[in-house]
This record gives sequence, C-alpha cells and structure tokens, in this order.
Amino acid sequence: MPQIAISLVAVVAVFFVAGCGTTENNAPPPAPTRSAATTSVNREGGNLAENLAGIAERPPIDMGQAGSKSVSFERVILTMEAGAPMGKVTGGLLNIAHRSLRANPGEASKACLQVGREELRKAHYTTLDESDTLFGDHQIEKYRYQLGANITWMHLDIHVQPHWSTVTVTSRGNVAVTWQVFDTRADKIVFTLKTLTLFQDVAKEDSGSNPELAMFRKAVRDLLAQKEFAAFMSPDTPEPAGASGNLPAVKITPAADGSAVLLPDDFGRILDAFITLEPGRVIGSAFLISPDGYALTAAHVVSGLKTVPARLHSGIVLDAEVIRINDEADVALIKLPGSSFKALSLRAAGEPPIGSDVFVVGNPRLKELDASVSKGVVSGNRSIGGHKYLQTDAAANPGSSGGPVLDRKGNVLGIISWKFAGAEVQGLAFAVPLADAMSSLNINLAPTP
Repeated sequence: MPQIAISLVAVVAVFFVAGCGTTENNAPPPAPTRSAATTSVNREGGNLAENLAGIAERPPIDMGQAGSKSVSFERVILTMEAGAPMGKVTGGLLNIAHRSLRANPGEASKACLQVGREELRKAHYTTLDESDTLFGDHQIEKYRYQLGANITWMHLDIHVQPHWSTVTVTSRGNVAVTWQVFDTRADKIVFTLKTLTLFQDVAKEDSGSNPELAMFRKAVRDLLAQKEFAAFMSPDTPEPAGASGNLPAVKITPAADGSAVLLPDDFGRILDAFITLEPGRVIGSAFLISPDGYALTAAHVVSGLKTVPARLHSGIVLDAEVIRINDEADVALIKLPGSSFKALSLRAAGEPPIGSDVFVVGNPRLKELDASVSKGVVSGNRSIGGHKYLQTDAAANPGSSGGPVLDRKGNVLGIISWKFAGAEVQGLAFAVPLADAMSSLNINLAPTP
C-alpha cells in the first residue's frame, strides 16, 4: 500500500515548488494569520488547523452583463526564498513522510494563468486571452489593464491515505498573494491588494484534483470576492445608444463648407481631422466631424472606457470623452475638449458606386506609422448579420479600426470596423456606412452656419 501513496505523489504536478527528501527534522513554518478583511498578512504564529476551522468561502462578486474594465491575467510569480520549506507529503496511518516541498522562486506555470482566467470569466469580467480565439489579431493587446499575482507565502501539507478500494488525498494549506493591476495606458501599477487564503480539501485519488492549483483557484476567488477589487474593476460605461433612438438625439454642427477638396492632392487637410486613439497597448483611429470636437470611431476601440487619449496629427494629445457607444453596430461618438478643430465633410449620401475610388486613413499598429493612407475601390455594398457594410480592398490594419473611408472629394463614406485576413484571403475590409453610424448613435446634424 505505501507504493500506492508514492505513485500518487509522483504524479502530483508541482507548479511552485521543487525538490524532494524526508521531513522528519523539518518542522513546518508557522502559518500566517488572516485579517478580518483578508487584505493583509503577517507571519506571526497561528495553528493551521485552528485557522482553517470555520472558514467559509465568500463567493466572487459577479460583474453581471455590464462586465468589467478590460483586463488580461498576465503573470503569476513566487517570491519566497529559494529552498524555503513549503510543506510536506505524507502517507498512511503512520504519516510516513515521502516528500518535502520547497520553494523554487520564479514564474508559475501556464496552468495557474488558465485557472485565473477561468475564474475571471465565470464572474463575467471582460477578459480575453489569445488561447480563447481560433482567429484574430492578438485581441489581448486591446486590453488596457493587466492583472498579476505575486505569491509571497505558500504552505501546503498533503496526506495520502490508502483504503481497501481507493486512496484519499487530504490537503491543508495557506497562500498569501499580493495582487497588482497595471494600467498599460498610464504605464504604472494603479491597484494593489493583499489576500490570505486558507485552504483544505479532501479528494479521491482518481478525481484529477491538483492541490496546488485548487489552492490557487481559491486565492483567485478570494480576490474576486473583495469589494475593493470589484469596485475598481467596474466599467466606466458611457451611455449606450441604439437605432431605436430611445435616448435624446445628439445635435452636432458640422464644419462649414469650405473650398473644394480633391484627393489625393489635398490630403494635408484630411489629416488635420484624423485622430490616433491610444486606449492601451495598441492604437486605434478616429476622425473629427465638427469644429467643437465631436469625433467618430469604432466601438471596440473604446469599449469600457470613459475617456481615451486622443493624439491629433499635430502631435497634441487630449483626453477625449466617450459620449455614446453602440456595440452592436460597432460605432462610438467621442468628444475632444476645445473648439476650432478641422473636421471632415459629411456630405456624402447613398451607396457609393461599385468600383469607385476610395481612400482609407488609419494606423498600421505602430505609432511611427500613424495616419497612413491607402487607396482602393468599393468592392461591394453588403448586408451581413443584419447590418450594412461598405466593402473595400483598400488596406486596413488592426490600428485602422475607427478610421474614415473617403471618396475622392474628401467626403466620409464609412467607418472601418473589421476585416478578413489570411494566407488565401486578402483585400476584404468592411466599414459601417456613415448614415447607419449616425442613425445608430442617434446623431442629428444641425444646419451649417
């Protein structure tokens, strides 16, 4: 029977610890004590069994349909001293020691990240990692916030008890974690919280349970149960909008008619109205539609944000307010502070002829390449999934989302929304027609002065 216990220990996946040996002379270190709010940790005394008794897990706070600020779970590290005792594995009625668990500082396994991402999704946080998608363009880079876990203390005792027909694994432990949220836009840590998780579990040998991952999962759930964290991660959501027009119309006065524009000769005037948005690690595009700072972009560029840094072609950076979003139509209205802005013409009407020339202004990912111009033709006027789209073969990259599609007279035809790309598929970019974007956001144009 001891052989059964040893074989079980051998297959326990160790994610934070390494090394083996007996523990007859290694007394376990004292367990941390838990504060009432589970947000601070100390290392003084405490009996593990007593601490575990009566501990009831608080469920994570569900973020609901509104979701959270966009967040990606990026990193888990262990910062205990190398070789520090972290527990033991024993077996049988005589508690024979089979393994000594010791600290091996550094990055934790990908399994820990997966556990954290699973729990975030269960609580309806707005999160995504590249393993979630079969296709796409590094969706995680659109996310402004990064969550990380620094495990500063961990202790785990595992007892393997053979029975006549099965083996029971009893685990008791505790883990102290310092959680940090990094704001990619501000380039700094903006939130820190400490939790101490007390853990106990009884499982069958063939249950597939891993004690270390189970304890870390409970630590993640402890974080998600904290009101401070839920409050910080609650989205700054602007008012929604829909084609039904339930919200009051936004009245915008477009730019007065000026001298005629002919592209590509007059692109300097067009670029004065172009905006580069920097919501996180990647960039997006937008364009001004009125002298008093109103601008249009794609909803997925600014989703979950109340404000977004907006860089004009002159290099000036302003904080634009997200006024209204229609996620279904993938369009959003933002407003820059100030006045006397250059704005694009909104005179275009109706569907553009198939084959007619169009120009797209956008950002091919890199800031150094912002306000890039590409030329193509109208490939089609489509209806896909109940929405109208203007299809073009003009080059559109991920950073071009929210940029304008223009005709030769500089009139806005649409807003770049999405594209197909692949080894066998090229030249398929789709834009929301201007009229549909204005209707979806309930925007009314006032007569020009």
